[in-house]
Amino acid sequence: MFAVTAGTRKINDVKFGTFSRNIRHVNADVDVEAGTTGFRGYVPRDKSARTFVAIDNNHGDFFFEPIEDKSGTVTGIGIACCGDGALMALVDALRFAEKVIIEQCVGEDGMYCRR
Repeated sequence: MFAVTAGTRKINDVKFGTFSRNIRHVNADVDVEAGTTGFRGYVPRDKSARTFVAIDNNHGDFFFEPIEDKSGTVTGIGIACCGDGALMALVDALRFAEKVIIEQCVGEDGMYCRR
């Protein structure tokens, strides 16, 4: 079993809970953090949903690169890794982030809900 740590993030003046954990495979060691407010409905941007995902490489053969549009605005991120351990660490990090975000969006009845 692995330890999961609760935290908080604030994006555009909206505070919400996050969860993080450390992932290790052979020669790869990453920290992943994810969280969301959950769905807010179709409301103005200042009241809409917030979501955060971070992967921090502590050790391993990873490359993180911002993706920019023609004007130089960062519009995404590219992630590359080498080695089986790094591959598994990346897969586990993405799965953990997905699980956290989905669970924060799903109500007790198993349906997606607004908070």
